[in-house]
Amino acid sequence: MLTQTQLKEVLDSLPVDQPVVEVECDAFRLIATVTSPSFASLDEADRQALVWGHLIERLGDYALGPIEFVFTNAPGEVEAAE
Repeated sequence: MLTQTQLKEVLDSLPVDQPVVEVECDAFRLIATVTSPSFASLDEADRQALVWGHLIERLGDYALGPIEFVFTNAPGEVEAAE
């Protein structure tokens, strides 16, 4: 089964600038947040396509089951939400 550490390692290798990755585990679900300046120029659909494409490439379809969601933020979006 996919662990927090494994998911973080894969997301850290995303082809984006300065990724900051946080992964939380809630029972058997993994929820991740990736913040990168590269996301500022992408809409949410393109961000999600980039992240999930990378996850599928690195882990395969069947390992993705425990991943509940991956939030994708640009640094300014995080500051505005706080």
